[in-house]
Amino acid sequence: RWGLLAVLGNRRVAAILLLGLASGLPYNLSDATLQAWLKDTGLSNTTIGLLSLVGMAYTLKFLWAPLLDRYPLPLLGRRRGWILLFQLALAVVLCAMALHGPENGLATFTVLALVLAVLSASQDVVIDAWRTDVARIEERGPAATAANLGYRAAAFFAFSGALIIAQFHGWEITYLIMACGMLLLVLATWW
Repeated sequence: RWGLLAVLGNRRVAAILLLGLASGLPYNLSDATLQAWLKDTGLSNTTIGLLSLVGMAYTLKFLWAPLLDRYPLPLLGRRRGWILLFQLALAVVLCAMALHGPENGLATFTVLALVLAVLSASQDVVIDAWRTDVARIEERGPAATAANLGYRAAAFFAFSGALIIAQFHGWEITYLIMACGMLLLVLATWW
């Protein structure tokens, strides 16, 4: 039987929780939070609706998932190498989005948002595969709960927390803070 202390004391389940955070953080930054930023910029609802199509990457991730499974990177093994690469790339793209902003050219910003969504969806694929590999049969329930809890908590923060930060410090600072959060989660991958 799993109690809360047993779950929190289990190294694999704790790592799954942390990687759930890493998986959930960029999701809203390419969806609802991004839409709020675009609305604050003064773009029309039609333009914002069209830009929300970058989220199709999450639907289409099955197309490139076999490639991520087939080709391991030389660092940190088959799954963690990809996770680390995606996390670093996500932090870079979030910084680029913060420094560029939609007001400095919507086409470039749209490409950055699309890259963010593709990297985030790819990270989800590899984290899910890693979780499946690492969780023992008796840990699958707590592992699924931990992954979901981490994902939802980070997605909540990437939306509501981002809105609060943006209200006081602007969208550029908000996305830079989120990029720093992504970099901190690299430590979970390394661990």
